[in-house]
Amino acid sequence: MKIRITAAILAFVSLLASGSGAAHRMLHSSQPIWVRTGAPSESTCGSCHTNSGGNVSNSFAFSGANNRYSPGETDTVTVQVTGSTSRYGFEMTALTTAGYLAAGSFTALNTANTSTGYLSSRYYVGHRNANTTNTWKFLWHAPVTNVGSVRFYLIGMAANGNNSTSGDSWVTSNYLVTADSTASNVQPPVASTFSTRLLPSGPNQVNLEVAASEPGMARVAVYDLNGRKVLSLENQALHGGLNDLRLPLRQALVPGLYLLHLEVGKYQFSGEFPVL
Repeated sequence: MKIRITAAILAFVSLLASGSGAAHRMLHSSQPIWVRTGAPSESTCGSCHTNSGGNVSNSFAFSGANNRYSPGETDTVTVQVTGSTSRYGFEMTALTTAGYLAAGSFTALNTANTSTGYLSSRYYVGHRNANTTNTWKFLWHAPVTNVGSVRFYLIGMAANGNNSTSGDSWVTSNYLVTADSTASNVQPPVASTFSTRLLPSGPNQVNLEVAASEPGMARVAVYDLNGRKVLSLENQALHGGLNDLRLPLRQALVPGLYLLHLEVGKYQFSGEFPVL
C-alpha cells in the first residue's frame, strides 16, 4: 500500500513539475484559476493561454427587471460563451463601481458544470469540468444593502481541446446592473465578522455551524438545484461565539445536493450540502 501511495504522489509531483503541461491543463479544465476575469487589478486567461484571436463572444442575462437588483434579494444569471470549438469555460466576479469591492456572492445551480470560489476578498463563479457545454445558469445574491451600481466582469474561453494552452481563444466583457430606485442610501460593504460551516443534513433538518464575533439576526434560505426555494428563515438569532444550528424543515427533502445562502448584516455565505 505504501509503495502504491508513494508512486501516486511521485506521479502527481511529476505533473506539477511540468508547469504548463498536463497538471496545468488538468487544473484549468476542472475549474478556472481565480482572479483572471480582467477586472481591475486582475489578469486574464492570457497569463497561461495564448489567444489565437478566433471568433468567440460572451453573453449575459440577468433576471432582475431592467438589469436592476434589490438589496438582499437573489437573482439568476445566465452566461453563454459562443465560438467554434470543442471545449468552453468562463470565470466571473461582481464588483462595486465605487472602489471595486466584492458585491454579493454566487451559488451554483448545477455543481456538475459550475464552480464557485473566494479569493483575494472577491467572490467568483466559473465552469467545472470544461466540455461542449457553453451555457451556465447560477444564482447571484445581491448585497444586503444598497452598494450602488455593480459591474459583472466576465471572461469566456473557447479551447480547441489539443491538450495544450496554445490555439485557444478568449474574450473579456463586463455588464452593469444598478440598484432599485426604491433602495435606501448607498452603504459601502464592510469586513465580515462571521464564518460558516455546513454539516451533513437529514431530510427534515438543515445542520450548520456559525461562528459569530457578535450577536446578530440571520436570514437563511435553502434552494434545490433547480433554484426553487425550499426553506426561508428571516430572523434566526445568533449569539457571540459558536452557534450550532439545527433548522427544521416543514416539508421533507429528497436525498441529494442543496444550496444554502445565509446573511447576517453585511456578511453573506453560500455553499452546498448533501441531504442523506
